[in-house]
Amino acid sequence: MGCDIHGVFQAKVGDEWETINSPYNWERDYQLFGFLAGVRDRNVYSLGDPRGLPDDFPVFMQHEMPYHILKPNLNYRKSYGENVINMGDHSFGWFTFEEIFAGRQKFIDRQNHIEANNPGYLKFYGYMEYFFNQLEETMKMCGIEDKSRYRMVFGFDS
Repeated sequence: MGCDIHGVFQAKVGDEWETINSPYNWERDYQLFGFLAGVRDRNVYSLGDPRGLPDDFPVFMQHEMPYHILKPNLNYRKSYGENVINMGDHSFGWFTFEEIFAGRQKFIDRQNHIEANNPGYLKFYGYMEYFFNQLEETMKMCGIEDKSRYRMVFGFDS
């Protein structure tokens, strides 16, 4: 049985968080899941334990699963039904881009340490570089340079 990630990217516009489009494709990658929340891969550096959905993140519950409510008429390519997004069923969390990028070098250092102490260990973080590149592209699309004004809100299913 596999595990998948669900989520959205948001930018703070004025005092409000708004869900934004991103070129990131929400794919299954256990190394990324470990980095974000310690889910499925505990060998990588993790940003921390899941801290739940943000208090200011609009959701409604259906069948004990949260769904993020998008603004009406928002052109969002991954909406399901009437402007809602399934957020998964466990390990909900969120990080600002500032927090995510601060963990980037720690992730790389941890992978290098594991490789140095385990002959034959295959260090691979190409997908992680893709992830970071997609976050940078998301920032370019929105035109806000301050990484603290972006966040990734996510959950997992299994």
